[in-house]
Amino acid sequence: MASIIASRRTSAKEEDMMSLMTPLRNLPEQEEWVKEGELEKQVVVSNIFWRNRRCCLTSEFFAFTRVGSQDILEFIPLQDIEACDTPQSLVNKKRGSADAA
Repeated sequence: MASIIASRRTSAKEEDMMSLMTPLRNLPEQEEWVKEGELEKQVVVSNIFWRNRRCCLTSEFFAFTRVGSQDILEFIPLQDIEACDTPQSLVNKKRGSADAA
């Protein structure tokens, strides 16, 4: 199971987000996908849970659905993503900075 760590800008205006969300109810046609797969996504309610989610990257957004579903649960416009790392690349960065010290 893959995992991803992403940081997101918080400066997006609410009306811009609402206009982006309105047409997105289902994943677009598969021809529009750049990459697709499953991962565990952290969900925080009263406790922290890890849920299996399907993710889909397009040229406009990164979306999450339940595994086996086309219904978008959450999406992040690409313009709102500042950085993206896999956990292994973060480990390598920490090792590199420790080795340099």
